[in-house]
Amino acid sequence: MPSRLEAEYKGYTIRWEDYQRVFAVLLDDMPATTAKLESVEDCEKWIDKQLKVKYKRVKVLYQPWANRTEGWVDGEATSIVDDTDVWVISKRTGNRSKERLGNVVIKSNENDALIARLKALADRIADLTEEQKTITAFLERLTPAMMTVDGEAKEG
Repeated sequence: MPSRLEAEYKGYTIRWEDYQRVFAVLLDDMPATTAKLESVEDCEKWIDKQLKVKYKRVKVLYQPWANRTEGWVDGEATSIVDDTDVWVISKRTGNRSKERLGNVVIKSNENDALIARLKALADRIADLTEEQKTITAFLERLTPAMMTVDGEAKEG
């Protein structure tokens, strides 16, 4: 009696069919393909192809993780990597990069307006921070001489 070699892969069963000398791919104990697959790797590639999700390209704005000082960059999201990352192609450079989903927003008029408002607020914060530093520099500082009765600092 021929031996039954089976392996599970992503919900499918890969089985060696001894009489036909090929591998069969089964889903719920029913043949999933009639293709003549000659290796486990061929079976895995076929299964991966069946499970591959098709993504549509979406116009986005993103903050590159490698260079936050660039601000928001026009791009196109091409596919999801996992629960936290997405592949994005920069419109400016044409380079593909993996970006955090939290740093990627849909390209829309509303988001463009919100990003312009964020930039204006960041500029205002920078101006206020500079003004704060200037005012702080002009504050009169306490000295030890101010603490003594006769105006001279004493040791000790």
